[in-house]
Amino acid sequence: MIEQHLSATPFTDKLFYLQSKKITSFHALPLGQYKSISESALRDKYVKLLGKDFANAEMTYTGKVLDTPVMPKGVLRDSQRQTAMAFGAKETFYITTGTTTANYIAILSSVKQGDRVLADRNSHQSIHFALSVNQNKVDYSNNLITDKDSGRNIMNVSDFMAKYKNATERGEPYKLVVLNGCSYEGIIYNIRPIIEKCMKINPQVVFLIDEAWTAYGYFHNFYKKYTAMYIAEKLEQKYPTIKVISTQSAHKSLSTMRQASYIHVYGQPYFVNEIWKHKYMLHTTSPNYPILASLELARAQMVMEGEELIDRALKNAAKISEEIAKCKKIHLNKLDRSKWYFCDPCKISVNFSEKHVSGEAICNFLFENGIYVSRKTSNSVLFNIHIGITKKDVYNLIQVLKRIDGMDFKNVQSTVKCAEHYVIAYPPGTPVFLPGDAVEAGECERMRFLEKAGTSVIEI
Repeated sequence: MIEQHLSATPFTDKLFYLQSKKITSFHALPLGQYKSISESALRDKYVKLLGKDFANAEMTYTGKVLDTPVMPKGVLRDSQRQTAMAFGAKETFYITTGTTTANYIAILSSVKQGDRVLADRNSHQSIHFALSVNQNKVDYSNNLITDKDSGRNIMNVSDFMAKYKNATERGEPYKLVVLNGCSYEGIIYNIRPIIEKCMKINPQVVFLIDEAWTAYGYFHNFYKKYTAMYIAEKLEQKYPTIKVISTQSAHKSLSTMRQASYIHVYGQPYFVNEIWKHKYMLHTTSPNYPILASLELARAQMVMEGEELIDRALKNAAKISEEIAKCKKIHLNKLDRSKWYFCDPCKISVNFSEKHVSGEAICNFLFENGIYVSRKTSNSVLFNIHIGITKKDVYNLIQVLKRIDGMDFKNVQSTVKCAEHYVIAYPPGTPVFLPGDAVEAGECERMRFLEKAGTSVIEI
């Protein structure tokens, strides 16, 4: 029987129990208990890389000994169901190969080849590629705003809804709608009225909500009402056939290992079963056990401490924003709130244009001072104030930003490249151009901004 205490960790506890048994495996995984490198010249490097206990936790037990990852019936099944309850889902699946895999599973389980799909063009590359592999007929939203300073691209919701309505009236309804719950740059969409309007026009549709950056949302009242599972639950009584999938990169915002991801599902059992079948087909049969355990532990932490941790992140972000406002030559890239979207206060975009310095140069200076950021444009840098940021980190960042405010820099020049087909800016992994897009002069300038900022521009 599933424990009702959502802070319980049955999979992790069983893993630790087996770890203590020191069982010799004649199945696989030579690295287990560090046996294959016990006399190796590389042993110290392995131990330094993984830690002395990692190789004991990374096991290959299946069946009744621990559980069968591809078809869990024991502690892993219980763990996933507890996580589903904690996140407000009907079912949750643990993914150990990243949200790219999660998105492929979600799409291939929701639509057949040739089915029509409506998607936010600012979606992660994995969504675009999965739709292409599945040979779906895809219509994309237009952008309402493209802010070159911050790198924020905001979907035109009115255009999106018009496309949905017109397709239904033509007798060519969409089978799948793909929305960003929160973008890389922190744009949080008010997706409830979008989903509700779509259901009113045509309820025979699946919603895939990319919540890669907001896995914490369900555990704080500030964010909760914008989360996919909360919205699905609130709309279920009015629309009992509602089908919603949320994919979350847990490692981006929760205390998990890299590649740890959730698929949360809200819908009837037959719909959940389709997702399970495709997970069986597409997910690795050899998942990393520590990653599985970290997904469980992260859920337990959110249940026990989530509100407090998110409160801390919000306060840290507010402090940083307050201090930046006092600076003379650097400022925040602000975004006015609308009925359709607002900017996550924990995603702080800082503009350095008055310093006449590239985002890349700023990032290099920050790194030299113990601060790493990934997202930058030609003149701005994005800071993600996640739950792992401490008061000491906040103090250090503020001091460094104040130093930058009073310094002189030389601008950094770089080369320009343009591509055809898919052109991906990484990070965040969002296509700048899709196959068939017309590339105008202004868009070429955007490419130059990206390259000057040191962003990787990938042509596929």
